[in-house]
Amino acid sequence: MKGYVPSALLILFGLAVGSPRAAAFALAGALIALVVALLQGAESQLVTAGLVGFNPLLTAVAIGAVFSQPGLGTTAYAVLAAVFTVLAQGAMVAVITPFGVPTLTASFVLVTWLFLLARSRPVRGGEAAPS
Repeated sequence: MKGYVPSALLILFGLAVGSPRAAAFALAGALIALVVALLQGAESQLVTAGLVGFNPLLTAVAIGAVFSQPGLGTTAYAVLAAVFTVLAQGAMVAVITPFGVPTLTASFVLVTWLFLLARSRPVRGGEAAPS
């Protein structure tokens, strides 16, 4: 991972110039992914290559900084989405990779859409609330 640190810091710096909030969520998403992946027992090569952290980073930025207003609830929701992205990524790799199909950013797209849809249609008394 040592070889990736300068480029990662450069990307994080560029993101911070455009949106400090997005940079904070990117860093948090990557760190969350690292912790969850290690707790799950992910292969060390995947973790050190950064392959486990990319999709949760994108999810945390999308949920926490792009499609939401600032707030503690948004931060908690983005953290939860990042955790779910790691879990979804692991499941997708286990199911799809044996068929020779790469998962790429599928877990980011799936979890982000699910979390955005869940938030946009709150349920009241068994019926979807009007928007």
